[in-house]
Amino acid sequence: MARLAASPSLPRARDGRQVRAAERRQATRDLLVATARQVVRDQGLGAATLEHIAEAAGVSRATIYLHFATKADVLGAVLDDLVARLEVSVLGVDLQDGAAPPEDQLAANLVRVLHVLFENQRLSQLLFAPPVQNEPALTARAAQFLATVRRMLREALTDGRSAGLVRDAFDVDVATSALFGAVREVVCAAELGDHDDLDRRIAIAWTVVSVCLCGVASDDLRAAVRETEAFFVHQEQIAAALDRSAP
Repeated sequence: MARLAASPSLPRARDGRQVRAAERRQATRDLLVATARQVVRDQGLGAATLEHIAEAAGVSRATIYLHFATKADVLGAVLDDLVARLEVSVLGVDLQDGAAPPEDQLAANLVRVLHVLFENQRLSQLLFAPPVQNEPALTARAAQFLATVRRMLREALTDGRSAGLVRDAFDVDVATSALFGAVREVVCAAELGDHDDLDRRIAIAWTVVSVCLCGVASDDLRAAVRETEAFFVHQEQIAAALDRSAP
């Protein structure tokens, strides 16, 4: 009877072991992705071999091959993580009384996006640059990433139009390409400096937002931007809008 009474606990014990094993696998995978991101950031794409990543993470080659079959697989996971961080960095514009001005909330969104991109500057520049030679799998993942950025920009324009912040009289797809080109050029060509320099990120974000808003903003929003052209007026408000979320 004792043996029969004990048997129902066996599946629960087995389930517990499976949960812990799954948690360990996920923790190892997260470590490998974080290490790969660090290797690319500090040493460039060429250093991001599976062997080098495994060594930097302090795991065996056999362990990394349990999670990733190729270099493209692990870099794809890094890109997926980058996209996820970008998506949570973009917040809807709060139009309630007492909220920061819409243009400053847009700038705060871009500051958060730039922080993620600048923190992963080598990878970001690689993604926004022309296709990677001899890396077809990575080029395909980069194309998916860029499509996601375009989608996010298009959704922001569409939402802005619904909120009355963006004019109706232009082609959304063309405007998306124009904004995408602006962000791409900033990431690839600008003198970005230290990604932890908040003032620098705010300055870049406000420049991009103020220039782009001249083309897509509604009359009311353009008037608000014109009335406060001096950048320093916006620094505190953008910083306040940043407090709504952190990447």
